[in-house]
Amino acid sequence: AFVNPLLVLAADVLEYIGELRLLLEETRRVLVPGTGLFALTAEKLEFVGDQADSRPGVALLPSGRVGHTKAYLQEAAANAGFEVMVFEEAELRLNRGVPVLAIVLVLRAR
Repeated sequence: AFVNPLLVLAADVLEYIGELRLLLEETRRVLVPGTGLFALTAEKLEFVGDQADSRPGVALLPSGRVGHTKAYLQEAAANAGFEVMVFEEAELRLNRGVPVLAIVLVLRAR
């Protein structure tokens, strides 16, 4: 028999996935509302300037990995049925001596 997990973890994974809708929806589907948690990291995509608000929330970074904006992650999580419990920026690792900036999220199934 399938047992719903209490926690799903995706650390250092989302930078290989562009659109997150299906991943978030399927993860939400297997978690128990109110108690199931999804912890994840996403490489940070940040636009500056006048056009920042009209830019896509997902884009290929110079590293060849995929980055996600804060706004995209918040909207995608809410649309999939999650409540954001933790939303912080962090240095994920070093890549050739350069810090890789990321967003750390802990989501709770609604």
